[in-house]
Amino acid sequence: MGLRTGDRVLAVVLSAPGALATTDTGAPPPVRAVVTAVGQPAGNGLPVSLGVAPGDAADLARAGAAGLLALVVAPR
Repeated sequence: MGLRTGDRVLAVVLSAPGALATTDTGAPPPVRAVVTAVGQPAGNGLPVSLGVAPGDAADLARAGAAGLLALVVAPR
């Protein structure tokens, strides 16, 4: 199975590694995205490129670089 190019996902910014944030804590809401590329597993992560609205790109890139981004895969 696994993540594939074209999958629709929700990108969720985490408040801390492994802890889901909620909108009650002032965290941004999940962002709808489309997987545009999937790399090879590295360490305990998986490099993934996402297609998102331009206004969401910078915040999601920062969260991903900090290890604070989770992806929720929509059913195929």
